[in-house]
Amino acid sequence: MAEAESDIQLPPQPQASIFQRVYHSIGLHTFLSSPKDIKILFFQRFVRLFAYGQSTLILTLYFGRLGIDDAHKGLFMSLTLFGDMLISFCLTLVADSLGRRKILALGAVMMAGAGATFALASNFWILLAAAIIGVISPSGNEIGPFRAIEESTLAQLTPAEVRSDIFGWYALTGAFAAALGNLSCGWIVHVLHTVYEWDLLRAYRMIYLLYTGFALLKLLLTAILSAECEAKVVKPRAEALPAHEQTPLLDGQQPPTAAPRRSFFPHISPESRSILLQLSLIMGLDSAASGVANSSWITYYFAKTFSVDQSTLGIIFFTTNLVTALSSLAAVSISKRIGLVKTMVFTHLPSAIFLALVPVFPGLAPALTFLILRSSLAQMDVAPRSAFIAAVVLPSERTAVMGWVNVVKTCAQGIGPTITGWLASTNHFGVFFILAGCMKATYDLLILVVFSRVRTDREGRRL
Repeated sequence: MAEAESDIQLPPQPQASIFQRVYHSIGLHTFLSSPKDIKILFFQRFVRLFAYGQSTLILTLYFGRLGIDDAHKGLFMSLTLFGDMLISFCLTLVADSLGRRKILALGAVMMAGAGATFALASNFWILLAAAIIGVISPSGNEIGPFRAIEESTLAQLTPAEVRSDIFGWYALTGAFAAALGNLSCGWIVHVLHTVYEWDLLRAYRMIYLLYTGFALLKLLLTAILSAECEAKVVKPRAEALPAHEQTPLLDGQQPPTAAPRRSFFPHISPESRSILLQLSLIMGLDSAASGVANSSWITYYFAKTFSVDQSTLGIIFFTTNLVTALSSLAAVSISKRIGLVKTMVFTHLPSAIFLALVPVFPGLAPALTFLILRSSLAQMDVAPRSAFIAAVVLPSERTAVMGWVNVVKTCAQGIGPTITGWLASTNHFGVFFILAGCMKATYDLLILVVFSRVRTDREGRRL
């Protein structure tokens, strides 16, 4: 299937100044010259991750105010991720056939419904049902059908030569939005509690009311996307016939041609299935580690271990997410020099080591130091990984493949929170950092061993 053409201009080779070199090396030229639909998709991601950042900061604290114990908090996170896995996978499988914009709109409605339920309800099982059927991120990471559809659309609208630029800015947008969400949530709760004398439960409910509003804004943004975002339908080429068979049997009659078959579910080629299986097994390990050390548990660890209040938590996680966002730009430049796979490994492996060291040294300062060091490298593999997946599968398979990868990641993440909840309830809370760090380091080494030999994409271009 031929790649869709795009209005994006390839950046010229910079010659004049350091500013121009930086301007092109970080891919800013690519983003600024991208089509309107790409910018709308970026804004959608910003709104979504801003809302996730706000809700994640208070999720475990909110449950604490409702009288829900640590073991049930972990169970909630795990079941939410498993439920989202099933719903999101089904939606991404049919997104190309039903319409990508329709599925994005449906996801926004589900997100709004979940936010409204969290703002009003108190029963654990009602909240769990809302989180599973709707869209609530227990970890601050992507959840729902959005990311797979957006990444497939971005790959379709972007030339392969500059795809890593777009995915780099896509990752930065999400990390920066989550950082602002963390910061704003901390200060909103602080002001409502200390200035307006709201009790904390009421202040937390206000955050989920805002979450509902952001979901409705996302719905409006989906409505203004153009038809260029939809999957391209390519007619199969007719097979060549011998000359004597090209003449009709009867004058004026053409031999019947079979109508192209339209499959409700996409076909995955054998080559892509092989790569997909390897990716699923390896990335599942990394995602399981992310579930063990997700943002909600890290927030709760600092609040419980060091008695950090909400406004300070907001500042801490604003800082870590801001550092993460800025590092995404460096990943774009590095991947152009050493390749996608090496960038994924050599930036992510040190972050795994820093994560394992967070609880080792006593005191808030060492813990924060290693957390920030970890954040400076933790997401530098995201953009190269997305570009790598987009390159090694066929364009017609991207939405389904990326949807499956996200399902595997979500399923693996679902195992982790229950483990951490059990550790928290047995007074071994800090061990989850060490466990997650070791798992992530193993993932990095496996990526290097298995995929370092993949040097070209499906169309023969060098990665």
